[in-house]
Amino acid sequence: ICSALGFQREGTISLLSATYGPGVGPVLLSNLHCIGTESNITQCAYSANTLCDHSTDAGVICKGANAPCVDRDVRLVGGRVRSEGRVEICYNGVWGTVCDD
Repeated sequence: ICSALGFQREGTISLLSATYGPGVGPVLLSNLHCIGTESNITQCAYSANTLCDHSTDAGVICKGANAPCVDRDVRLVGGRVRSEGRVEICYNGVWGTVCDD
């Protein structure tokens, strides 16, 4: 998971039992086993198990610096969900904000 997000693989800590709180919606993957070379979570070994509930949602702590951004990448930061938040854009490898003037 961490290497797919641009963090280093070494030092990753897996967290169990909804450490960051229970999610909502369907539980799509269970028994996830990644070795750290995957570029996408679906490349990890997993099963599609409907016996799980959100009390067992997984979490992770990634170590090291995140990979530098690519110019003109855009992201939303600080919102309650991924589809809202402060607009940031990458310029010269650094994230910056966008003024609302």
